This record gives sequence, structure tokens and C-alpha cells, in this order.
Amino acid sequence: MLDSYRQPNHGYPRVGKMESSAYMFQHIKAKNDANGNPQRLFIEYNISGEVVNVIDEEYNGMPKRFFNIVQLPSINISVGEYKEWKKWAQNYCWRI
Repeated sequence: MLDSYRQPNHGYPRVGKMESSAYMFQHIKAKNDANGNPQRLFIEYNISGEVVNVIDEEYNGMPKRFFNIVQLPSINISVGEYKEWKKWAQNYCWRI
């Protein structure tokens, strides 16, 4: 059984404890869907590089708390990868 502190076998980073404060974040972006809705996520990492949170951007833009932490380079991903990240996050993260 996979708990929220182990790494799934499909190559995504290990999920850390939510109590761990975010030290850095990354913006991952896929093309908009057929209706023009954005498909973008913010991935929060702790100082060890473990994922502590995944946030669906929707139309909210960048959370204000990100202005005080390290920003990693943004990356463009395919729509399929976006859906995989979102599905993974719903299973292993607290908030999406």
C-alpha cells in the first residue's frame, strides 16, 4: 500500500509532509483546453526537494505566498502530463 510519504513508481517526486513549509515552487504549464481554460499547476517543494503541495492555478494566478520563496524555472508539459500530475496530486497530496 502506498501512503502519502512514499514515491509512486511512475517517476514523480516523493510527497513530503504537509507540515513541511514550502521552500521553492515551480510553475508547470500545458496548453489551454478546448474551451480556453488554463491547464497550469504550481508544484511546491520543501528544502529537500520533496513535493509538499500541488495547486491548480485555474484563473487565480500565482498565490501571494510565492513572492517570498524560491522560484524554479517554469516548464511546458503536454496535456497528457498535466492530467497525470493532476491525477497523481489528487491521490497523494492534500490540496489541488
